[in-house]
Amino acid sequence: MRKLWLVILVGLIGAGGAALTAKHFRRAPPNLRSVLSATVPVVPGTVLQHDVPIYLRGVGTVIAHNNVVVRSQITGQLVKIAFTQGQTVKKGDLLAEIDPRPYQAQLNEAIANRDRDQAQVDNAQANLNRYLPLAKNGWQAPSWSTPQRPN
Repeated sequence: MRKLWLVILVGLIGAGGAALTAKHFRRAPPNLRSVLSATVPVVPGTVLQHDVPIYLRGVGTVIAHNNVVVRSQITGQLVKIAFTQGQTVKKGDLLAEIDPRPYQAQLNEAIANRDRDQAQVDNAQANLNRYLPLAKNGWQAPSWSTPQRPN
């Protein structure tokens, strides 16, 4: 029983100390003048209607909706790229230019070979036109110009 009274006495002393401490740290009510000085002035204006840009900032990765891999039908060195990354292009738009010099050289070589072969055909036709009248008269063409047929 004595212990019970001692516990009750210690509890009353603790509660009284807590009440005094709470009264000491209680805040004062706000001053009316400090509230009024924090007001913001209002300026009248006309009403406007327009789009409001929305900017979102964040960390992440942007992935394109459509990706296209472009390959040329021929190989060569690129001398000009006619688009910028992310640009929308249409069918038939120029995308890149390949150096035409190697292909122009091949074309010139093929034209020269064709002209050479045409000259050989013309020469062979001229020889044929020379030797046909000789063959009709019974004369034989020189052996170095036409090969002899085996009998």
